[in-house]
Amino acid sequence: MPRIRVNSNLLLSIIVPWMGDDAQYETTLATILRYQPERSEVLVPHGPRFVDRFGLSGEVQFVRCASDSPGISQRSSEPGLSALLQEAVKQASGSVIHLVLPGIEVCEYWTQKPVATICNDNQVGMVAIPVQHNRAHRPRRIQGIELTERIVRRLVQQDNETNGEHAWREQGLIGPSAWCAFYDRLALNRYFSNRTGCCGGLANTEVDVDIALTLKSLDYLFEFVTQPAVTCEFDLARKEQQFTSFESQRLRIRHADLLPAMTVWERGRHLLSDLIDRLTFKSRHRTSLTRAQVRRVFEADANFARAKAADIHADARPSRRAA
Repeated sequence: MPRIRVNSNLLLSIIVPWMGDDAQYETTLATILRYQPERSEVLVPHGPRFVDRFGLSGEVQFVRCASDSPGISQRSSEPGLSALLQEAVKQASGSVIHLVLPGIEVCEYWTQKPVATICNDNQVGMVAIPVQHNRAHRPRRIQGIELTERIVRRLVQQDNETNGEHAWREQGLIGPSAWCAFYDRLALNRYFSNRTGCCGGLANTEVDVDIALTLKSLDYLFEFVTQPAVTCEFDLARKEQQFTSFESQRLRIRHADLLPAMTVWERGRHLLSDLIDRLTFKSRHRTSLTRAQVRRVFEADANFARAKAADIHADARPSRRAA
């Protein structure tokens, strides 16, 4: 039975956060406006440095986000992806939320199957479609968030590898990558609610993983739609970095029901990787917090985990009750 709509006249809210790169943002927004489906709106959450250079306020809803809520491990004073997404979801009117990061180029009808998948199944909270880099010698695509026995990562495949309609179930995929993600609006509302906590303060690389793990814990289902695939001009696989020891520890605290505690070997490997990055001056999202601040962050993450456990115990599934 189809779920009750948040807005019976508006089906889809497309969110394109401005994250500092005008060229990538404009490329993505141009293709979205070119192929924008009916009964949809486009929202652009942004920080204080953003300028609407093309006067698109009549076609796009711009959502200003405070500059005092960046990701905890980010060096920029601009809002992080977590804050941008949360503010945009507050202003969105559609019953399906579609997050598209700058740099993605969409195609005609790219939202049709994912939106139908969410609308026709009250248990589905997340849908992913492939994000493909076509300029590589062997095209590669990001499938989504993969959960194995001990780790969580983004799954990247060569285009000639197994991509069957149901193959993703065997690959341990649990949610979409933030590059191109579809979410049930009610599921995201539950994620951002005071009771469950929110992703405020997470690094940009952690947001989609945190959402996927939270919604999985809350018993929402994930589906992967093999077609169509959206594209990007750069190789996303090279942009996807391993989590730092700080980021990994945060995810394990927040999702202890799904992720086991780090072993001594894993902790040592993460610390060695972080040290090498510092010595080679690699640009990564590293934390510069004091020990006291780190303790407070971990305490907040533990509170998030307890709130999530209480939500699970209460079994308050708004999308299913609406059905």
